[in-house]
Parts: sequence; structure tokens; C-alpha cells
Amino acid sequence: ALLTAVVESDAKRLDQLTAAEATQGDRSVRLETQLHEQQLATAVLTDPEAVQLELSPTSAAHGATGSFAWSASADAAVGNLLGLSPLPFGSEYRVVLSDRFGNYIASARTQVDEVGNAHVTFSTPPGSRPALIVVIATDLDADERTPAGPIVLEGSTN
Repeated sequence: ALLTAVVESDAKRLDQLTAAEATQGDRSVRLETQLHEQQLATAVLTDPEAVQLELSPTSAAHGATGSFAWSASADAAVGNLLGLSPLPFGSEYRVVLSDRFGNYIASARTQVDEVGNAHVTFSTPPGSRPALIVVIATDLDADERTPAGPIVLEGSTN
């Protein structure tokens, strides 16, 4: 009985250590991601040739505003979204970039804070040139390239 209790205790301890290591690994990945995003944002925002613009609200904006910057030399984009309305469960805001022909370039999911603000940073393919930027309220499982839903904010680099 003592051996069984020791084995069970050790098994529980091993499970706890494995969970702690997984949590530590998750933290490490999150920190690496945050560092990478900070480096991209810094590269975009310090590029004197970066394209910067204010995003225009649509009728679905309900007071939301936003700005966008894209750097060709950094192959990255940064968006700052303010005052986004809460969305129903299973929905999200997504930033989608297209070229001047309407072809998909890149998209990024947002993490909106408790007051409706979101900061999004993402890489763009080398040599791409975003012409249209839209922020869409969409379902979590919507297609990355063509999410359906109302456009909340939009802008053009032309």
C-alpha cells in the first residue's frame, strides 16, 4: 500500500511538473512572439519612408477609429485600433490587406482589450504593397483570405 501511495504521489508530482513546464514553455513562446512583434513595430514606426494613414470609419464603426503604418523595408505593418465595439461570442476583428488589384496580401487577428482597443503587428510578404486596408468584424472560423462580415474601418494607400 505504501509503494502504491508513493507511486501515485510521484505520478501526481510528475504531472504537476509537466504542466508547469508546459506553462513555462507557453510563456516562453508568448515572450518570443511579443519580442518579435515589438521589433517589427519598431522597424515600421522608425522607417521614415513608411506609409502611414488614418483609417476611415464606416457605418459599422460605432465610434471606432484607427491608424495604420506599413514599411516596405521591414515587410511589416502595424495597426492601432481604438474604440471597437464588443462583438458576440465566437466573433473577432480581423485586419486584412489587399493589393491594388484586390488580391489578398496578409491578415491579422486582433486581441481587443476591455475598452475596445487593439494593437496589431504582422509581417507582409516581401515585395508586396498593400493598397487597401480593412478591419472586419467576422466569425472566428472565417476564411483568412476572405472573411465575411461588416467592414468597420478602411483605408487606402493610393
